Amino acid sequence: MEQPTSTPDISDIWYQGITQDELFEHLPEETEYNYFQNEQLFIEFKIFKLIQKHLRGEQNTRIMNNYQSKDREQKCDLFMREYDDILSGKSLGVPENKYWPYFILRSLLVEIQQLVCTLSKVCTNETCPIMKAAAQWTFLCASHTKPQQCCAIDYMTHTLDTSITIFNTRVFNPAEANPNKAQQHAAQVARRIYRVFGHVYFNHEQQFKAFENATLLHRRFEAFVKKHNYMEASNLLKAMIGPNEPNYL
Repeated sequence: MEQPTSTPDISDIWYQGITQDELFEHLPEETEYNYFQNEQLFIEFKIFKLIQKHLRGEQNTRIMNNYQSKDREQKCDLFMREYDDILSGKSLGVPENKYWPYFILRSLLVEIQQLVCTLSKVCTNETCPIMKAAAQWTFLCASHTKPQQCCAIDYMTHTLDTSITIFNTRVFNPAEANPNKAQQHAAQVARRIYRVFGHVYFNHEQQFKAFENATLLHRRFEAFVKKHNYMEASNLLKAMIGPNEPNYL
C-alpha cells in the first residue's frame, strides 16, 4: 500500500484503508496530542514510537539480546526515562487529566493481550490445566458468578476480557466516575492482570523473554503499578524470584 502523501485526518483513517500501525508509522514522532484528541490513541502512538526508536531494528535487537551488555542496560534506562514522561503525561502537551493513569492501564491491557496471543501453541488445557505462577501460587478465576478453577489460557483470557469490560463502564467515565471507586477498581485490575506475567515467566520463560526484549512490557507495567501504589513490592516478580533474578527483568 502506498503511504499517504499528507497526514490523514484521524477520523478518516479506517475509511482510507490505513491500519493504526500504518498511521503511527507515517506520523512523525513529534505529532502532538491535539492531532489525536483522544487520550487512548495518543498513548498508543507514543508507545509505538518509543518501541520503534529503542527496540526495533537489527542493532537494537542485537543489544537487547546481549544480557550482560552495559549497552543493554543503558538502552533500557533511557527507554524507561522516556516512558516515565508518558506515565505522568508531563511535557507531552496533554491537558491535565486525573484519569490519565487509567488510560495508561487500558493501553497496557491491550499489550498484555498480545503477549497472551503468543502462547497459543505452548499454553493449553493439557500443558497448563490450572492457573499458577510459581509452584506455590495458584489462582481461581474471578470472572464467573462463583470463582472457579480454569486452565491458565482461559484464566488469562477471561481476566483480560473482564478487565477491559470494566474500563468501558461508568466506573472510568470521567463524567460519571467516583474517583475513589475508580482508583480501587484500577488497583484490583492491575493486581489480577499481573498474574499473567507470573504465569508466563514461570511456565513459558522463552515466550516471556522474547516479548520482554521486544517491548519491555513487564518493566513498564511494574513501573506503572509502583508509581500509583497499586501493588506491594513483595508481590512483584523480582521478589518472587529472589537473588537469582535474570538480567532481562
